[in-house]
Amino acid sequence: MKVEDKLINVVELARILNVSVHTIRTYCSKSPHLLPPSVKIGRSVRFRLSDVNGFLASLDAGQMPVRRGPGRPRKR
Repeated sequence: MKVEDKLINVVELARILNVSVHTIRTYCSKSPHLLPPSVKIGRSVRFRLSDVNGFLASLDAGQMPVRRGPGRPRKR
C-alpha cells in the first residue's frame, strides 16, 4: 500500500487540520463540502491521505470552499 493510499480516521484528520473531532463530525453530516472526500466503511468515515493533501493544496492556492448562507429565518 502506498502512503498516498493510506486511509486516516476522523481523529487523525482533526489533528492535521488543527480542529476538534466534533467539528469534523459536524462537517461530515452538515457541510461535507468543507472537507476532503470521504470513504464510508461500515459506520466509520475515513479519508484518503492523497485527498487530504490535495484538499490542503487547494486551500493554499486560495480556493476556499464556498460557504452557504444561513438559510431560512426561524419562526418566533
